[in-house]
This record gives sequence, structure tokens and C-alpha cells, in this order.
Amino acid sequence: MRSKISQSKLWLICILLSLITSLAFAADINTPQQLFQIPKTITQAPNLSLFDLENREQRLSRYAGKVILLHFWATWCSSCLLELPQLQKLWEKLRNKGLVVIAIAADNRKSVEAFVKANQFTFPVWIDQYGSGLRAYSVKGFPTTSLIGRTGNLEGMALGPRDWTNSYIFKMIEAILAKDVKNN
Repeated sequence: MRSKISQSKLWLICILLSLITSLAFAADINTPQQLFQIPKTITQAPNLSLFDLENREQRLSRYAGKVILLHFWATWCSSCLLELPQLQKLWEKLRNKGLVVIAIAADNRKSVEAFVKANQFTFPVWIDQYGSGLRAYSVKGFPTTSLIGRTGNLEGMALGPRDWTNSYIFKMIEAILAKDVKNN
């Protein structure tokens, strides 16, 4: 009984953090510094091993050499649900240039599967019901997005919702795609 109370409190805290983060980032985001926090030092992105919606084990290392937008979300996060259609559009426009969008859901498979199917998302969706990915990437609220370059280094992180159809974000990701191709 005690563990259920603790788990309930943890989920309540996550929901409250998500709401606070969403409100904090609700203002118009116009500058590069507001779109992504750029790491001050080069940091290798942690590798992940999670299961997809078909219950197949997936590893982040499988996408070596690609630019990865790793998006942490949950079905109970309203900001997250608004972002996913935008991420689908971004992925459709840039996947042939090497962008991979992976949506990592902090939910159970059944909830996520129904939502993804209803919205016809085609990018990879992984389940992180027990939080190993959240811990590896130090996710403190939803949505949180990490941008990983072709070399496997973290290029930036975004806390809170973003307009993924924003022309600046599109150009920034295209520049990372082009930069990494030239450097390899």
C-alpha cells in the first residue's frame, strides 16, 4: 500500500511540474537561446534500450550517424499532445535528410498505442513506463526534447513545449544536418 501512495505522489509531482513548465514556456519563443539550451561542453548522449509499440527492443545506438530528436512525453500532458502532430510534420520534411524523431512515452503501452494509432503517427515511439530513459536524460518535466547530432553528441535540449513548425527550428535542424554531413 505504501508504494502505491508513493507512486501516486510521484505522478502528481510529475503532472504539476509539467503544468508549471508548460506555463513557463507559454510565452512567445523567438530567440535561439529560448528554443534550445546549447550544452557548454561536448557531451555524449546516453544510449537507451527501450521497447517500441510492437514490443521489440530498440536501441538508440541503432541510429548512429543520424540526427535524432528525442522527445519525452506522456499521454496526460496536454502540451505534449499538441506538439506531436508538429513533430510528425517536422519528421516528414526532414527524415530523408537524416533526421530521426523518436517519441519516448512515460506511460503504459496500452494508453500510448491507442493515442498513436488514433493520430496516425508514423515516427518511432518507445515506451519508458519505468523511467530508465527519463533518468538517463535527467528529464524533470514534460515535454523535454534532446537533439543529438550525427556524432552522438548532445546538440541541445528544450524544456517545455515548442512550435516544431517554427521556421527557425526547421532551419536550425537543417543546419545541424548539413554541418554533421560535412564533418563526417
